[in-house]
Order: sequence, then C-alpha cells, then structure tokens
Amino acid sequence: MKKVILFLSALFVFFVAKVQAQGCGIPEPLDKSEAIGIWKGTYLENGISREVKIKILEDEESLKTEIAIGSANFKTAKTVLCPSQDLHLITTENGNRIEFRGIPKNGKLSGRVFYLNDNNNSVAHSYTLKKSTL
Repeated sequence: MKKVILFLSALFVFFVAKVQAQGCGIPEPLDKSEAIGIWKGTYLENGISREVKIKILEDEESLKTEIAIGSANFKTAKTVLCPSQDLHLITTENGNRIEFRGIPKNGKLSGRVFYLNDNNNSVAHSYTLKKSTL
C-alpha cells in the first residue's frame, strides 16, 4: 500500500511540474516610455481610410491621452495600462464609445480599435501607428 501511495504522489508531482512548465509567465509591466509620444497613422473602417493621431503625455504619475480621428479636434481619452502590456485608450465620437487597444513597442503602436454603441454591439478594426517626435 505504501508503494502505491508513493507512486501516486510521485505521479502527481510529475504532472503538476509538467503543467507549470507549460503555463504562461507573468508579462513584464508596460514601459511608460514606450507609450509616451505622438502616434500617427490610419486604419480602414468599412473600406474607408481614417486618419488617427494620438498624443500620450506623462502627467505626474499617470498618462494623459488625446485622440483625433479624421479632421476632428483632439479629445481627451481615458488611459488604462493593463498588466498584459496592453494600452487601452477610450474616447467617444457621435455618441459611440471608441476604444483603441494596443501594445506600444519599438516605435509602433499596433492593435485593434473597437466601436461600441449603446447596445454594446462592437465593430473592430486593426491598426498600426508610428511614433513621431514630440
């Protein structure tokens, strides 16, 4: 009986170690300096190219963001830094919530932009913006 319990214990330890080895590690937090700057580019919305400019500046201990889509003036956006290195920038246009989710890395900000209406229906488009100088 002792051999069976010892065998089952060893088997359990082996499987736990194997599962742990395959798990994803905790990502490094987002480097704020990667995010700070002026980002410019376009994305396609229903076949139409939309110009986007995003300003991300450091404001004391947080980030301050402004977004301009098309010919519109810059509007303040809520900035959320996620543990998974994602940057969520949230604003509104014509009563719809617009959320840019992306990862700033090596002078590019890439991700998806989500348009959410009052019914929480969403449409997503891919984007890649390039960093400009301040």
